Order: sequence, then C-alpha cells, then structure tokens
Amino acid sequence: MSKKLWLIKAKHSNLDELNETVGKNSDFFLSNFNTNTFNSDPIFARNNSPIIFIELNKDFNEHDEIIHKIREQKPKTKFIACGQVESKSLFLKLIELKVDDYVDYPLNISSIANMAYKHSIIIKRTARRGADPYFSKSKKVNELIKTIDQISTSEINCLFTGPSGSGKEFFANYFRKKSPRSDAPFITVNCPAIPENLLESELFGHEKGSFTGADERKIGKIELAQGGILFLDEIGDLPLHAQTKLLRVIQEKQIERVGSTKKTPVDFILLSATSKNIQEEIENDRFR
Repeated sequence: MSKKLWLIKAKHSNLDELNETVGKNSDFFLSNFNTNTFNSDPIFARNNSPIIFIELNKDFNEHDEIIHKIREQKPKTKFIACGQVESKSLFLKLIELKVDDYVDYPLNISSIANMAYKHSIIIKRTARRGADPYFSKSKKVNELIKTIDQISTSEINCLFTGPSGSGKEFFANYFRKKSPRSDAPFITVNCPAIPENLLESELFGHEKGSFTGADERKIGKIELAQGGILFLDEIGDLPLHAQTKLLRVIQEKQIERVGSTKKTPVDFILLSATSKNIQEEIENDRFR
C-alpha cells in the first residue's frame, strides 16, 4: 500500500502541474493538504509521523500557525520546504520553524519521491532506536539535550561553542547517537593538533606525488566520513585558507584532493566545536 504524502501549496502556486502520483510505481502518492479540514482525514489521523511538503514563496509566513498546530498534535511530523530560499530572512524562518529538510527547484515526481524515501528511512530508524534516558539536574543541559533530539534527525550541520571542559565533545557524541547516521563513520579531527602544512592533506587527502613525501594516495578525513559524521574539534583554530576550502566543500558537497583536478562527491554531516568567542572571531575576520 502506498504511503500518503501531503503538500501545502502557496496561494500562487508553482506546483499546480505536479502530478498527484509521485512516480508510476512509487510507494508514495501526493495529496494537497487542506489546512482547514486536515483533522477529518482518516489517513492523517492514523499517521504518527506524516511527511508534509511546504511550498516556499512570499506567502510562506502564513503557514506558521498551521505548522505549530500540526507539531502540537504530531511532534514527529517531517516538514520539507520546496522551492528557493531567496532571502536571509526566509532562511532564518526555516530554522525557527525547525523545518526538517529542503528540496530545490525544479520540483518533479523524482525529487519528491527521493526526499520521501529518505525521510521514511529516518522515521523507521528513529522508531527502532527509541528514546534514550538522558537526564541531568541542570535545566540548561536538559534544554540542550532536547534541542539536539529535535535537530539530530535532520541533515543539519551543527556548531558547539563554550569554554574548555564544558562538554562540547560529549554533546557531539550524543548528536551522533541520536542521528540516523549513528551506525555510519564518525570521524573526529583535533584541528590544533595537525601541523598547518599537513592540514589540507589530512582533511581533503592527496594524490601520489602531489608533494615531496607523498609516496601514495591518501584519503582525507572528509572522505573517510562518507555517509556519516565529521567532527572538527576546535574548528576556530583552522587557518583562513583551510576554512575557505572547507566552506566550498560544505556548499558544493565535493572535495578536490591535493594534487588532483578531479572533484569527488561527499555526503557527511559536519559537527564542529570551538572554545573561542565565535562572534568576536567573525567580527575580526578570523573566522568564516
């Protein structure tokens, strides 16, 4: 039996031409979400973890109330934004609403189905693991744990800040434990411990003969984290040139080994931590 998906369309929708059926032999079918009568939908009522796509445009802010209402009734709902993030304010709005994922234009039956498959797997894995009994006497620690519980099932990158000894690595490991990628590679890099002249080789890898002493190809830490999580401890100590190259990898989801012109696709979640005042580092052009 096909799994039902829902689509909240904007007033002036770009998705009117999207087929109701998501693929000819798909496990999913797509239906318009009626924000006024959704409680009378028997399939929605029985589904504890519905997947809802929301079209992005100037009317998106009007969806605030319905998103909060659905989350109150069904906290495990997956919300996936569709369209283009054309402004910083819209990007911040998506973070505020804890939207789980994003699919860009052009939207078609394939892109919708692929995103639905991905989040169905996440839902199943999360259900199998169940809830972990992590508690603390500290209200702030419990609030942080709750936040990690909410974001760890998504594909979001995360930065932990705080002074040395405040538990940044503990929370990174907790994120990993709660993530659907918990069984995938978890690669930890202590940034200050790597000499600057070897940093790019360690992170991005190198080809044989790319520099003196490069006697064989080396796979970098980012490639080793393929399909899993990369944790960069004390990322604030990375030199600017390495930060720039890392930003490009995050944006393009590709790496280029030292001495190579070939781009290699990568898929990883980036967790990072720093004991520095990151806002001050940014203002002083020491962090990108």
